[in-house]
Amino acid sequence: MITGIVAEYNPFHSGHQYQTEKLRENGADGIIAVMSGNFVQRCEPAFFRKHARAEAAVRGGIDLVIELPVRFATASAEKFAFGAVYLLDMCGCDVLNFGSECGDIEQLEACAEKLIEADENGLIAKAVSGEESFARTRQRIGGEILSEPNNTLGVEYIKALKKLNSNIRPTTIKRTFGYHASASELRRNIPDGNFEGLPETTKEIILREKALGKLLKCPPPRVTGCGRTDTGVHAKMYVCNFYAENTIPYEKFPMALNTKLPDDIICLSASEADDDFDSRYMAKKKTYSYYIKNSNIPDAFTKRYAWHYKYNLDLDKMKEAAKAFLGTHDFLGFAASGFTVKTTVRTIYSLEIEKKDDLISIDITGDGFLYNMVRIIAGTLVFVGSGKIKVEDMPGILESKDRKRAGITAPAHGLFLSEVYYD
Repeated sequence: MITGIVAEYNPFHSGHQYQTEKLRENGADGIIAVMSGNFVQRCEPAFFRKHARAEAAVRGGIDLVIELPVRFATASAEKFAFGAVYLLDMCGCDVLNFGSECGDIEQLEACAEKLIEADENGLIAKAVSGEESFARTRQRIGGEILSEPNNTLGVEYIKALKKLNSNIRPTTIKRTFGYHASASELRRNIPDGNFEGLPETTKEIILREKALGKLLKCPPPRVTGCGRTDTGVHAKMYVCNFYAENTIPYEKFPMALNTKLPDDIICLSASEADDDFDSRYMAKKKTYSYYIKNSNIPDAFTKRYAWHYKYNLDLDKMKEAAKAFLGTHDFLGFAASGFTVKTTVRTIYSLEIEKKDDLISIDITGDGFLYNMVRIIAGTLVFVGSGKIKVEDMPGILESKDRKRAGITAPAHGLFLSEVYYD
């Protein structure tokens, strides 16, 4: 029997070892763990590098560690769970085991069934489009069991299994508090030399990593970003904030940080902010730009950054249709399912469409945007330009709040976050 586990092992602690030992006692011949890499949930960097964390897991009794791609590791609980369960299903696991506060697999399965049924009937989307938050709607439908984080994650694992029509059997172990400290508490204690709650093997690896200079001297700062973008979307400007004890002058901080960042991320500037500054909630408006390569033949230099659309587009019609979006409207019909906001009303301040040679740019500025909203607007304007949607129909489409009446969702790679405004 092969048992699968989903974990961050940040770090691998005594609770994880207890889970592994229990699985062996219950007949697990092999244990496969799907583990987050160098970035974990909430987009935080892991406490130490993924290979060392995987080594700690293997030395703690795990047979195989598979990395969960970062697009799932840093995503919502639903996407995190789906990506991990998909990998375990591909590996042919027989059982999925996870910790939960309730310890009752039947309760978790019943909750998962309720949420799946509600989602299929559009009940969650309808409730969220009103005044109720996504989390509150789910808890009302699924029950009090969703008030606990590990119960919630367990329900998402079960939902993923059902969506994949997987033969994996879900099982759960009741989390008993007091057996070990939380992972976040352990991370706070480690820099002070307190390794209580960690197996000796994990302690050895941490001390080795520290000696090599690869372990952070303190827990990683909680980075707050100005918003989320879909996978494949780019940013010319992205703002984030965090607290740090920094001895590097602010004007030199970008140069220092750029030596540590991946090649496709560049820090442009850094400055000191007020203690209460929040890059997400203090943003007044944002500008997104969408690019379309309108030519018969694609361009090798723009194909990663512009949607290649080979059919003729009437720019004048697109500009005329764009006027319908200006002002304050309910954009429910221009949002993909899965959003978690309380209201779908947004204000668009400007929407400009220009063409230089065969590159069309759509620049849209608003006080906020729904999930996939800019991409759906871009796709709708392309449908207008190609004659699939009439200009005079645009006000009615917007007022209908019907996603099916709008155009397609334009590909992610043509979209850029261009500017964030705070004044």
